[in-house]
Amino acid sequence: MRFEAGLTPPPTAEIAEIGLKSSVYCVVARDTSTASKEAIGMARVVGDITMSLLIVDVCVLPTHQHKGIGHRIFQHLLAWVDANSPSAFLSLSADPPGMKLYERNGFKVTPNETGMQRLGQDIENRRRFAREQRAKGREGEGE
Repeated sequence: MRFEAGLTPPPTAEIAEIGLKSSVYCVVARDTSTASKEAIGMARVVGDITMSLLIVDVCVLPTHQHKGIGHRIFQHLLAWVDANSPSAFLSLSADPPGMKLYERNGFKVTPNETGMQRLGQDIENRRRFAREQRAKGREGEGE
């Protein structure tokens, strides 16, 4: 879904699986008009729950955009944060297409702060990390 919705960079399936399992909270919108109830949008929260939370992977498939789905996903996400982590610092990195959605929901550009990212891990390092994490999970199952 990340790739189809235009989010970059799309992770490998292995990394996506680990990331989804590590989410604090996740909202998935489904197309209930189809028999398969296809996932058409999502957003997740990651973090430590008490002090710091980050909203990630906010996306809606292009064929379902501009129908209010992103807004409803975001409302569910914020309701969960307000109920479960009301004092946590909540942040996100906004791609230009999402700016209006985030601003409508109370987020503001903070011009006196500089957002930073560490970039540059190549895909092989990411895959190796995913394999190591899966192996650690399997080792812990027998304990």
